[in-house]
Amino acid sequence: MKKLKLGLSLTLFICANLVVAAFVLQGFSAQSVEAQQAATSCNSEAFFSAQTRYLDALGSKNRGELSADGFETARGAFARVIQECYAQIDVSRIRYDEDGVRLDIPTSLRAITTDSGFGEYLLFGTKWGAGSPFNPNTLPLIPGGLVTYSFMPDNVDMSAEGANPSVAVSNLPTFNACFLTEIQNAFLAWEAVANISFAEVPDAGVSAPFDSPAGAVGNIRIGGHTGGGFSGPSGVLAHAYFPPPNGNTAAGDLHYDIAENWQCTPGAGQIDFGLVTLHEIGHAIGLEHEPQALAVMNAFYNPALTVLQPDDINGARAIYGANPASIAPPSVSKALTPDAIEVGGTALMTITVANPNSGTSLSNIVLDDTLVSGLSFLPGTLVNGCPGTVTNNTAGQLTISNFALAIGGTCSLSIQITSSTPGSYTNIATATANESGAEVGTSSTVAVRVVPVTTGQYCASQYDPTWQGPRLIEDATTSTYDPAGFGITTSSITIPASPTGYTISDLNVAFGATHTYVGDMIIELEKGGETVTLLLAPNGGANNCSGNDAFITFDDEAGTIANNVCAAGTNAYTVGGSYQGVTPLSDFDGDSLAGTWNLTIVDVFVGDNGYLFNWCLNPTQLTCIRPSRTLLNTSEGGSSLVFNVRLSNAPAPGESVTITPVYDNTQFTVTPASRTLNASNWNTGRNFTVTPIDDALVEGAYQTYPLTFNVSSNLPGSSFNGVQSCSPITVTIHDNDVVGATPTNTPTETATNTPVATDTPTNTPTDTPTDTPTDTPTDTPTDTPTDTPTATATPTASATNTATPTATNTIPPLCQIIISPSTATLTEGQSITFNVRLSTSPLPGEIVTIVPSGDLTQLSWSPASRQLNNTTWNTGRNFSVTAIDDLIPESAASIQLFFTAISSLGTTCNGVVTHVFVAVNDND
Repeated sequence: MKKLKLGLSLTLFICANLVVAAFVLQGFSAQSVEAQQAATSCNSEAFFSAQTRYLDALGSKNRGELSADGFETARGAFARVIQECYAQIDVSRIRYDEDGVRLDIPTSLRAITTDSGFGEYLLFGTKWGAGSPFNPNTLPLIPGGLVTYSFMPDNVDMSAEGANPSVAVSNLPTFNACFLTEIQNAFLAWEAVANISFAEVPDAGVSAPFDSPAGAVGNIRIGGHTGGGFSGPSGVLAHAYFPPPNGNTAAGDLHYDIAENWQCTPGAGQIDFGLVTLHEIGHAIGLEHEPQALAVMNAFYNPALTVLQPDDINGARAIYGANPASIAPPSVSKALTPDAIEVGGTALMTITVANPNSGTSLSNIVLDDTLVSGLSFLPGTLVNGCPGTVTNNTAGQLTISNFALAIGGTCSLSIQITSSTPGSYTNIATATANESGAEVGTSSTVAVRVVPVTTGQYCASQYDPTWQGPRLIEDATTSTYDPAGFGITTSSITIPASPTGYTISDLNVAFGATHTYVGDMIIELEKGGETVTLLLAPNGGANNCSGNDAFITFDDEAGTIANNVCAAGTNAYTVGGSYQGVTPLSDFDGDSLAGTWNLTIVDVFVGDNGYLFNWCLNPTQLTCIRPSRTLLNTSEGGSSLVFNVRLSNAPAPGESVTITPVYDNTQFTVTPASRTLNASNWNTGRNFTVTPIDDALVEGAYQTYPLTFNVSSNLPGSSFNGVQSCSPITVTIHDNDVVGATPTNTPTETATNTPVATDTPTNTPTDTPTDTPTDTPTDTPTDTPTDTPTATATPTASATNTATPTATNTIPPLCQIIISPSTATLTEGQSITFNVRLSTSPLPGEIVTIVPSGDLTQLSWSPASRQLNNTTWNTGRNFSVTAIDDLIPESAASIQLFFTAISSLGTTCNGVVTHVFVAVNDND
């Protein structure tokens, strides 16, 4: 179904990981790309030359200047040129016209009844007969009365619509007498279903302009011309004016483009004159184009249709009422579930037959469905709920005969249908009844699309445990782009770690879905919290992306972006084509393929949906070394750390891959010196142990060192030779050395023998001689002789070597972080709560932020930080720490979890680090 979303400026609100986009949905173009290209190729000198000769010959014949044979020669030459042009045109991809034509209609009558309450057909708003303008809410319905039609002669003035003078139908380049019969039958078809009558009258308005009120002409005048919106082969085929009132005779007039390859029984490259006439008369009685694809009044030419369809009939009856003399035949409706068939697959076709008459039952009903080549009924799958006899049930035909339906009665049947050849097929089921006065049997036509199988390495059909075949894409419930009314459809592919869980170097996504308005869809792919948008309700740039289906591959290396090239034609995208997504799939490069991949389809506008037939991940693996840990944190004198290394993919049979760590051996050691992996242990891997070296060098609080590998294979030319880690490994070591004092020479006092000066004794008698040394001179009487004193030992200062303390491995007591508990043991997937507080109170106004850090491949924590101040420092704050539940078999690990303090005032708390050990037990 093609919704005519005309000139809507739309703001698209998308929640969660959906973005805001504004776009304008445009109406249909006048013709398909194929038709435009073909028409352009016909705009050659030969075409215009032949057309000019034909028109000149027509004028000369009418003036009596050229014989009939001379005119027929020119007409035949022009017809051959038209046929050559049509050999290049796909007639199934063109439009009838640009809808009915309005001319001088009062503003008050221009409103289009687009939501009439009568189904999918659209009504213009004016009508033939009394009671114009038409009002569907005014009952009873007023008949259209008798409407006359006449055939224009040549040379009627058409300048009012910018066209060249008229050409009589009988003088069209490809005219056949059956054209007149087709026109009569088309009027009879509308008359048979609605309370309106038509009669042919002569047309005497030879010189009067076609839009003049003067002249004895029919209400509906029929003729052809060039110009005035007609652009040559396959552009606008014909057009008709809507009913009165419009103040002149143009109301209802029907004009054909003379340059079309008109035929009564069309073949390839020919246009069905009767079908186009039936369509244009629908405009002439007040019907617009309608969205139902399988209706005569749909905008697109469908040569498979031969009679009026239920929506066409209901539309005419909504304006004029039913023909009171008619008995309606059984109505037929069909549905296909899903709405397409994968090559080699099946779909369930359901056919419902109903009696639409309110006053009579129907008997001797015959329902027939004959398949075209390429489609087959599946034997043994018929479930018949109609009371008739199954007279045909073959691979190509189904017939139910001789059953009756009471007033208002219905019955249904279902059968599986299959195909092995991609394409679009038309399937028609007809039903007839045997009552006197019954109309010709009705039919129901469904387009059966056979779509290619969406294939790949990891597809939903195999890896989505909930997959049960094509999945209905949920339609939105909103027409205002309200996220609350969006339709959400999901599918999840789960890929195990072994044997498929390798690292991605490139990812493409195969996507296969039907949808009757691709511009309604948002498609997203998510894994591990990372989301890529593949399609974002595209407007396709210059068109409204109203096309069907997407059987494509999303590929970063494609030349075009899917959001920019979506088309409004039959197919939104080239089947099997490659397109870039909105955001790149390279966001997943370097990630493990293992895990759950979630595809989400969001439908943002009510009225269209489809089925997700399959989707597949097509990754290219990255050949590399896969470490279990990429961030190793420890401290001098701390614990050793163990990590596991595996290969991204299996080595060849008999191949051995040797992995040798390369690192700064002054800071840490890695044991053993190398490991060897092969076809039996590549995915379980081998362990290395990192041990920090406890030196006495002051090197700064933290130092970070790379850990790389030399990788070699015993097989020359192996892709493993020279590869590196899929993700870089860094080793962070906390230094436990601090700056201290150095030895110095300090003077002290010790006893030494130092001579001291004394007075020189004299030989003078004294009262009492003494022999005692003194530190200082003593006055002695000189009149008494004494013995001569000698020197004595006196203590005085001298230098000695006294050592001060040397550098030691201790941290001076400052502000400290206190962690509770101090250790923890977790199994992957488990969590624990740590309380973090300070040993001393911060200053007034100071804020100390505590930030955890550690091996993110093993632990996660929440929140990312906590703040302490002088009121909360001693009660602390909590962190929740979880051991990451990965899919990697590895040994138990002792992980250091660091907590770093950052002070807002740069006090002694700033830069303080404390760690705890978390033992993580593997569950893989």
